[in-house]
Amino acid sequence: MPEYSGQVTHVELANIPLWLIALLPFLGAAINALFGRRLQASGWQQERGESLHIGSPAVTLVAIGAMLGAFALTVVSVIQLFSITRRRTYGRLSMEMTIAQLGRRHL
Repeated sequence: MPEYSGQVTHVELANIPLWLIALLPFLGAAINALFGRRLQASGWQQERGESLHIGSPAVTLVAIGAMLGAFALTVVSVIQLFSITRRRTYGRLSMEMTIAQLGRRHL
């Protein structure tokens, strides 16, 4: 059983729910799976897609937009994480546990 030490007196909440980072690419894939044929048939920016050799620009916009949205949420979360200063952390929780053991070495 791991030993815990220290008292946690302050919790910093995320500005955005972190599960959105995983949900956005899934939603983009679901939208393309369900409506991809309709988006391709719409002909939106078709000439531009042919000149850039990217396929349907509408489908590409959904896919890349979902990834860029997830990346933006990740950047915001990392910036928020690094903005927490030592002055605002009042306690520290430390935990030691063995994940794997190789001979005398504990990982």
